[in-house]
Order: sequence, then C-alpha cells, then structure tokens
Amino acid sequence: MKEIMSNRFRPNTRPASDETQRLADSAVQTAFLSGKSRVKIVAFLFLTAFINLLFPTEKLVQSLDVPKEGDITKRTVIAPFTFDILKTEEELKRERNEAILRVLPVMEYDYEVNEKIIDKFRDFFLRIEQLKDPILPDSQKKILWEKLHNNISTPTIRALIAAKINPENFLHIIDRILDQGLSSVCVVKDIKNRSEETVPFLVYPGNFVTLLRDDRERPFPAESLVTKDAVLERERAGLKKKYTEPQLSAIYEVLYAFLSPNLFYLEDETHTRREKIVASLLPTRGKVVKDLEIVGRNQLVTPDVQRKLYSLKMAQEAQGTIHGFQAFFPVLGRILLTTLLLLLFFLYSHVFHPKRLERLNDLLALCLIAAIQFIFITLTWHAIHSFLLPLEWENELEYGLLFPMVVGPMLCTILFDLGTGLAFSLTASLLLGLVTGYDFPLMFIHLLASFAACAAMRDIRYRSHFFTALFFYSLTYLFLVHLFALARPGDFSLVGTFRNVGLASLSGLLSMMLTIPFVWIFEKVFSITTNLTLIELSDMNSPVLKILSLKAPGTYHHSILVGNLAEAGAEAIGANPLKARVLAYYHDIGKVNKPAYFIENQTAGQDTLYEKISPRMSALIISSHVKLGVEMARRYKLHQAVIDVIREHHGTTLISFFYDKAKELAPDDNLLRDDFCYPGPKPSTKENALIMLADSVEAASRTLTEPTTSRLKNLVNSLIDGKIADGQLDNCDLTFIDLARIKRSFLPVLTSMFHTRIEYPDGEAARAEKTKTITV
Repeated sequence: MKEIMSNRFRPNTRPASDETQRLADSAVQTAFLSGKSRVKIVAFLFLTAFINLLFPTEKLVQSLDVPKEGDITKRTVIAPFTFDILKTEEELKRERNEAILRVLPVMEYDYEVNEKIIDKFRDFFLRIEQLKDPILPDSQKKILWEKLHNNISTPTIRALIAAKINPENFLHIIDRILDQGLSSVCVVKDIKNRSEETVPFLVYPGNFVTLLRDDRERPFPAESLVTKDAVLERERAGLKKKYTEPQLSAIYEVLYAFLSPNLFYLEDETHTRREKIVASLLPTRGKVVKDLEIVGRNQLVTPDVQRKLYSLKMAQEAQGTIHGFQAFFPVLGRILLTTLLLLLFFLYSHVFHPKRLERLNDLLALCLIAAIQFIFITLTWHAIHSFLLPLEWENELEYGLLFPMVVGPMLCTILFDLGTGLAFSLTASLLLGLVTGYDFPLMFIHLLASFAACAAMRDIRYRSHFFTALFFYSLTYLFLVHLFALARPGDFSLVGTFRNVGLASLSGLLSMMLTIPFVWIFEKVFSITTNLTLIELSDMNSPVLKILSLKAPGTYHHSILVGNLAEAGAEAIGANPLKARVLAYYHDIGKVNKPAYFIENQTAGQDTLYEKISPRMSALIISSHVKLGVEMARRYKLHQAVIDVIREHHGTTLISFFYDKAKELAPDDNLLRDDFCYPGPKPSTKENALIMLADSVEAASRTLTEPTTSRLKNLVNSLIDGKIADGQLDNCDLTFIDLARIKRSFLPVLTSMFHTRIEYPDGEAARAEKTKTITV
C-alpha cells in the first residue's frame, strides 16, 4: 500500500524527534537508491555491450548456391526483392566489342604541318637558285652547299642545278599531296594485311575513320588514308613522261625529304570516346520484381533461370557489402536498436514491477537470462552457417526454426510471472529479427510460439508441465510455419511438412532440456522461489513441518488455517495462491522453541506462563519467535521467501496486550513503545501481507464466543482497517479494491471454520457418536 493511501487512516502522532529521524532515514534511503540506480545502469550497459559484441555480422542465409545449367532445382525460389538481371561475360564482351567498333578511329588534319613543309621547300629552291648565280662568291656557295647537303645528296643537288625545273611545279605536287593528306599510320583490316612499310600500323576492320578538319568532323574512307611511301610511288609513276630517270630520282628524293604526315591518329581521343561509350553500356538486361517466382521446385535449370539466380545471389551479396565510412552506420543502427529493445524491456519491469529492479538478485537474474538467450541465438546461428546451409533445404524459414527462442521466455515466466515472460518473448523475437535481417515470418512465428509456451507455463506446478508447454509450443510452430508456406506459392511440400514437424519438436525439446536445469540454477543462485519449489515446500512430511506438528500442534493447525485464508485472498486479488498457502505453513515455525508460551498450544485450564514474568519479558518472548524462526529456516536451508515471510508476517505491530499491562502495572514508568513491537520489516509482497492479515484474523476469531457471520465480518473489517491505520501495509502493492476483495474472501473460509453441528437428544447423541466413531 502506498504511503499516500495509508496516511488517510493514520493520525500524525509522531513527536518532533521521530520526524527528524524519519527525514534522516529518508535521506539515507535516497542515497541508497541512487546507488541502486547506478547498479541498474551498469548492468544495463554491460548487457547491451555483451549482446552487441556477440552479434553476428552476416545474415543467416547470405546468398544462393547457383545451380549449373541442366541441373534440377531442389526448391522453389521466389524473389525476396526487386533486382536487375545481370548480363553474362560473353554478352558484355560482345557488346563492348560492338561498341568499340562503332567508335571510329579519330584522325586530325594539321594545317601547320603544310605551312612548315612549304616554307622549307621554298627556302630549299631559293638556295638552289642562288647556287646557279655565276657571280656568287665561292665562300658563300660553300656555305649554301653545306646547308643543302644536310637533307639532300650531292648528285641530287647537282641534278637540280643543272635541270630546268620550275619550283612552282614542285609546289603544285606538294599542295596536291598535302591536300589529300598523308597519314601517320597505316590502317589495315587484319594484321596479316600489314605491308612492309616502316610507318606504324592500326588494325581496324571498319571502312571509315573520323576526320577532324576545318573545325568539324566527318567520316573519311579508311582506304583513302595513304602514307608518304605510297604517295611518292604513285607520283613517281605519274611523272615518268615529263622527266628523265635522274631527274625523277632527284624529285623523289626532294619530295621524300620534305614531305611529312599531316593526318595524325589521335589515340587518346579515340580511347576516350570508346571508354565513354563502353561505360554507357548497361550491365543488366531486365528486372525481376519482388515476390515473382524465379524457378519452381524440381524444374530444369535453363540458361535464363541460371542467370536470374546468379543475379539474385550477386544482389544479396551487394546488399551486405558496404565499404568506407558508411559501414559504420549499420553498426550504429544495430547498437541503437539493441539498446532500445533492452531499454523497453527494463522499462516494462520498472513500470509494472518496480520492486523487482530494486532487488539486486532479480535484476541480475533478468540480465543473465537475456545474455543466455542471446548466447543460444549466436551459437545456433554459427551452427546453421557451419553445418546446415550446405544442405540447401527447400524453405529458408526452416533454418530459423532451430533457434531455441523459448528458453528465456519460459525462465522469465517460471521465475517471475507471465507478463515478464511475454515481454521477454517480444524482446527476444525482435533481437532475432536483427540477427536474421528483419525476417518478419521468423520473428512472428517465434513470438507466438513463445507466447504459447509461456501461457502453458503460467501456473506450473509439476515438472510434467514442461511437456504440456512443449506440445503447445510445437503445435503453434507447425500451424504458423504451414500458414506462411501456404501464403507463399510453391513453398508447401509433404517432405517439408515432416521436416517442419521434426524441427519444431527438436527446437522445443532442446529448449525444455535447457530450461529445466537453468530453473534450478537460478533458484539456488538468486534465491528465487518458483511454484516448483513451493510444491516441494508444501510436503507435510518435510522436516520442518514435522517438527512443527509434533512440538507445536496448535501452531501447526493454526498455520494450515492461515494458509487457507491466505490462499482465498490471493485468488481474489490475483496474487499467487500457492505461494500464499505454502509460506503460511512456515510463518510461525519459530514457536517450536517455546510452544507452551503461545496460547494455541495450551490446553484448557492450563495456567498461563506469563503470570510469573514481567510484561516486558513476555513481549520479548512473544516477539522472539520471529528471530528464532529465521534462524531455523536458515539452519534447514529454506528459501529466502520463507525467511522473508517469517520476518514480515507481524511487521512492526505493537504487542498491545503486554504493552497495556505494563502501563497498568507501572503507569509512571517511561515505557518505550518500540520495546513492545515486533522487529519487522513490514510486508513487502502481496502474499506476505495476506499472511499477516490472515494470521491476525484467524487468531482473533478464536476469541469470539459466538462467531456469527456478522461478528466475523466486523472482526475482519476492524483488523484489516487497523493494519492500514498502523501503516503495516505501506510497503506492499495492495490497493483499496484488493483489500475489499480480501475481506470478502476471508468470510466464507471463516464461516466454514466455525460451522456447528445440530444438537441431538441424549439417546440420539450417543447413537450419533457411535455412528461417527464407526464412520471415522
């Protein structure tokens, strides 16, 4: 019950010193909680880092194994996304060659070469004319001879001096040759057609080249590209009729010396143009849209099908390959998503079960369960990659069925409650989605299958309930797997059905085998009491209960009645009835040390032992059964829940009878109220609070001389309201609605406890007693 609720029933009677102490205690508690907050943060960060370190870096099913042409497919392949169909290497090579042939070799006509040739030619013939001048001094002639002799032989120079050759005729020939163009390369269609010329050659099977001339480009016949040797041979043949052989030789030598190519092959420009057009070629030849069937099961692999499958494989690998700084973003996104999922899970626990995160054992248990679950995910992922992917099962979903995803949810359900198990199921399924590349069917199947297993384990009482959970778990798996198979054409097959049955059963059985020992380990290590432990504690032949029944039979009977009341109250408010009943059996085991000091163990007419001792000592003896009970529970290694209920079932209640008696005997003494109170603490759980209320109600009801329904109702109301007013329910989560339901649930149990038999006449009473004896 929250403090704000209980304050409505409790008068503020604390002195100023108590208020100061309360504020000091509050400050200490705040500091302590801040320390717990730090522990929570450290545990959360450690768990997040641990999971991200274990996180697989690749997808579960990375890419296809492309079958060979002519093979028979083993399963249906449906496009998981839209992708382009890649061209084959042969297609790309052929298209590249065709594109290169479409780009003509680029030749450029250079007018500057013409001008230089003509200038050199005019200068040459000017010197020839100067040598013909008879008055030219011999010294100058010698200089002219030396300059001319650098390019032309002496016989040719003498022949040109002796002959009457008009230089303009030479210029006409040169202009005609240069206008036609002299190529710097010899273009041949095949290397076999190469001539013995010394000029470089260009192998090009086309008929045209691109000619750049006069600031424009145009196609030019490749066969019209001639070299200097070919042109001079042609010109020599045409000049035979006009000149003698010595003159022809001289003309040939002069033309050969001064002519040079003016048509140049632009290799870099040609290469650039070809690279540009090759780069514009598309590597693909169509698309395959998402959810389109590429090939069915047991079909022949044609070249087209093989090309589509290969393209799908390349697309899958490309999706998983990111280089450079961009590779950091998926990692960052994964870390943030993992952190968010874990944060939401712990936020659920904080909102709906705030005290759970305050208990260090429960917090560490939750973190360890999450770590164990992800370890199993990672180990299964590596096992699938190493051993199962080469099997090429028909449906990729079948690989994911092997993940033991129900271990963590079942542990949370058994150790804590159904809500925690369901919340963990959602968190674990979403984490599995991150591992498997956001595979929605796999996440959905594991989520609902985990829900089914958790629901089956909600009220687990016996180990056999694990097999019930396995049945529902496997059944849910089978239903959902086949539901998704029917929704995707071609995925359903009889062989796949039997394999799914085996996989679902194997996964469920493996999960159960892992869960059972972990439940025992978590119970022992983290002192968590489960229903399985409570069933063991409910054995009336347990050593502690046998001692209680022998040494303090009244307390034993009282404990059983308290258990009945607490169980009824727990059922009414949605608490754990089994826990309330079983813990009630042990709440007063401390009374076995001095059973005679407790009234339920005293016989009628027996003198009370408290008449010979002081009220203070009497209160000490009464309250000591809490301490002795805790020691006995620890000696017999009972669970922490039993120790807690022994400590909390009286809270800090005042032992009013002896307190009032002490005040009567010594009214002038300054009595400390705390000396007559139980040590506490107050109940921290609903079940412990129920046992406190049931203990008070059962004990007080024994004092009623005529326990009618109305008197019992008034007694229950006054006792529970008194506990509220005294603040004994401040630390548990009971609400006013819960208390009203508890009051109503106690009455039928109390009424049945105090039902009376009808009174028989004397003779009939004897017969009835005889009959009763025979019946018993």
